[in-house]
Amino acid sequence: MNVTFEKGMAKHSSNNDNLKTIKIDYACEWPLEILIDQQTIAKKYNMVFRLLIQIKYAKFIMEKRDYHIKKPNLLRFSNAYSFGKQYLEQMEDMGVREQLLIENQVMLGRLIQQLQLFQRELLHFIVTMDDYFMNTATSLECIKFQDALQKMKG
Repeated sequence: MNVTFEKGMAKHSSNNDNLKTIKIDYACEWPLEILIDQQTIAKKYNMVFRLLIQIKYAKFIMEKRDYHIKKPNLLRFSNAYSFGKQYLEQMEDMGVREQLLIENQVMLGRLIQQLQLFQRELLHFIVTMDDYFMNTATSLECIKFQDALQKMKG
């Protein structure tokens, strides 16, 4: 089995474009080449292989520790929802500029929190899809293949 890149790949293309150019070649021995020919491998198996590689890459990127959205240091309040009465009382004594700065910081905190939630939901979706393809779909196809072989034998 050989894993190669297709010709015509740009040198400075993105990683996702590079994943689309990966292809596998597999030379089967005589009895198996009747069932699995080169054309099937070139089309069907490469398509599935590329999909699985892209899912694995997305999972890798989403699980990277430094990829996660973090709150910037300029936020004075750790949580946008913890903005309590003490700050509201202090805001009455502040000028308009300081009030706007605090309100913008609270809105930015809420936005970052929503982005973090969306990122977690997206990671959950990718991990679930990866688990489905790696476990459920492959085991079902193996069972179907074994049943088909049993029918051919007897």
